[in-house]
Amino acid sequence: MRYLIPLSILLAPLLSHARWTAPVTTDPPTALEARIIERALKCVRMRKKADPAYLLDLLRTEEKAGVPAPLRGMVLAAACSESGFDQDAQGDRHFDKKGQPRAIGVLQMWSWYERAYDVDRTDPLAAADAWLAHIKSKLEPTQKRCGRHLKGAALWVKAWVHAVRAPKAGGRCDETPKHYVRLQRWRKAWYDLLPRGGTVR
Repeated sequence: MRYLIPLSILLAPLLSHARWTAPVTTDPPTALEARIIERALKCVRMRKKADPAYLLDLLRTEEKAGVPAPLRGMVLAAACSESGFDQDAQGDRHFDKKGQPRAIGVLQMWSWYERAYDVDRTDPLAAADAWLAHIKSKLEPTQKRCGRHLKGAALWVKAWVHAVRAPKAGGRCDETPKHYVRLQRWRKAWYDLLPRGGTVR
């Protein structure tokens, strides 16, 4: 029995969306969620059209994490950029000593995520939960470093860049994550559905 888990992990890249097979929730999408998914389905990095229900489940991890309304869609924007929503994606830029890709899954996570968050990187929903948890863990230290004036979505954006980029002397208070640039473009499609016109506060 002890060989079953490693074998399943080894076979995961050979299976198409093996770890997401059916919607987690049957609740229909809200108007905002529908608009976000409609735009995400135009992701230019998709090799194969993603199931809208799959994208809805990914999107709803944000609600659980308490993502501010102006940043809804951040997981999908990141997943589009990193893998084209392919939960079986394996990075092609960085490899370990055994020649295995360091970045795995829909959000192209490195192995330290497994140690820090006890997550299976090939499970897209668990990966999204861990990715958001890591960003949330940076909220307080980012506010201390970048200024107490930062709150809400503006604080989340700065925590986001500190979470996904390597540490830098002096911090990254004047930077934004590349994924956020994509989200900004996408957000024009649902701007009218956001509180106060979608302004990042």
